[in-house]
Amino acid sequence: MELGAALGCTREQYSDVKAREVDEEQGADVQLLLKLPDGSAQPQRFRMGHTVACVKLAIEKEFGLSMERQQLVLEEGGRPLLDILCLSDYPQIKAGEANAVVVSLAPQ
Repeated sequence: MELGAALGCTREQYSDVKAREVDEEQGADVQLLLKLPDGSAQPQRFRMGHTVACVKLAIEKEFGLSMERQQLVLEEGGRPLLDILCLSDYPQIKAGEANAVVVSLAPQ
């Protein structure tokens, strides 16, 4: 007998619970207005629990900008974003608001 069956838990119920746990861990939705090196501004949605490295990877996939060369800076206050930190680690980044982030590329 499976443990889930013994506890009266179906796979669907477990899956729903696990999805809610993951959702809670990732935090609220946040919109970053990415100001790219070409002068364009692109809105992108992330979660407050995402790391800056995750944001950089998304930028690389979406816009072809090398993750290793990217430098992300909050437009408000000019604070650089560090790869190991989560978006929630920056009090200036607010869920439900458009948060401007300047994306620049370090020289090769």
